[in-house]
Amino acid sequence: MNSNLYRKGTGLAYEWLSTLVDKFGSRHLGSESLDRAIDYVVKGLKKDGFDNVHTEEVPDLPKWVRGDDLVQMIKPRLQKFNALAIDGCPPANITAEAVVVKHYDELKHINVTGKIVVFDQKWKGYGKTVKYRRSAKIVEEHGGVGVLVKSITPFSPALPHTGSGARGSKIPALTITLEEADMLYRMQKRGEKIIINLDIKSHPDGN
Repeated sequence: MNSNLYRKGTGLAYEWLSTLVDKFGSRHLGSESLDRAIDYVVKGLKKDGFDNVHTEEVPDLPKWVRGDDLVQMIKPRLQKFNALAIDGCPPANITAEAVVVKHYDELKHINVTGKIVVFDQKWKGYGKTVKYRRSAKIVEEHGGVGVLVKSITPFSPALPHTGSGARGSKIPALTITLEEADMLYRMQKRGEKIIINLDIKSHPDGN
């Protein structure tokens, strides 16, 4: 099973996709790289003989710009985290105590006002786990000032990955690696006070 899941991709579809990713990198809404990627795909489909290949204008799509974001644990010791802002994350610079939870229900029973909430959720498949990446508004409603989410993946070589989920929220929201989230949970279990700084340059940029 694992050899089928994780073996190197093969075939024309993989070659086409890998070329697209290699040539254009990240492709956020409103970015030049997305425009060039769309032109590349349209040209390729026409060349391959597909019928009715065209683009359509989609008005008023929100634009968001990824910045040079910094997430650091200040206490119980200094450590820079490998973090990625969640799409829609607003800019901020806050330093606050962090509290680690495993699921949403815990927010009903603890006070997170003025704190950064860290979700160290269990992996239950992508469909059931991705909701935590969309937790910014819920944390904000409970008085939290920021949110860090364990990357939505069953395994990680100390690398975060991100996606959509923070649009409309006024608090910063980022993903961190599995290893970092698990470490914070262990620290909390030992009774250590955790202080984290979020220095976020990513920002919405109109439509």
